[in-house]
Formats: sequence, C-alpha cells, structure tokens
Amino acid sequence: MFVAALAAAFALGAAFLVNQVLEYLDLGFGPRDNAYAALFWFITGLHGLHVLAGLAMSSVVQLKAWTGRITAERHLTLRVFAMYWHFVDAVWVFVFSSLYVSVHAGAG
Repeated sequence: MFVAALAAAFALGAAFLVNQVLEYLDLGFGPRDNAYAALFWFITGLHGLHVLAGLAMSSVVQLKAWTGRITAERHLTLRVFAMYWHFVDAVWVFVFSSLYVSVHAGAG
C-alpha cells in the first residue's frame, strides 16, 4: 500500500514541476523586471529545485521499497524522505501565500 502512496507522491511532485515550467513560460515578466519578479523567480525556482531533489530521493526510496529493503523494522530511509518531502510541501504553503495570494490581497 505504501508503495502506491510513494508513486502517487512522485506523480504529484512531477506534475508540480511540469506546472511550474508551464507557468514560467506564460508569466509575462522576467527576473530582471523588478524586485518582486526577481524574488518570485528565485524563491519559486529554489523551491522547484528542492522538489526535484525530493523526486530523486523518492526514486531511491521506491527502489528500496520495490526490492523489499524497507520493512517495519528497517524504514529509516522512508522516514527521512517523508520528513524532507513534508517540509518541502509545508514551505510551499508559505511561498504560495507570500508570492501568489498576498499580491491579490489588497486588490479589489
């Protein structure tokens, strides 16, 4: 069961990166346009790199899971990966709030 959950998490992370690239292609501003644009590109790009690193870690964890090297007694790799992945996920809440939502909070 957890192997399917790992695969789903990988698919969602990959979809996030694809969406990020598509968004970059359609932004209409570049990192040199103003301070917000520079911060937007840097912060979201750095987050994307961390998601990419998480996908690499996920691949290792999934390989270990498929080969039976993760068990109820031997699961440190899975626990460390889960902490990293949830941290990256939690950071996105703050990135999204500060770079996407706050821009529109005063508009209206």
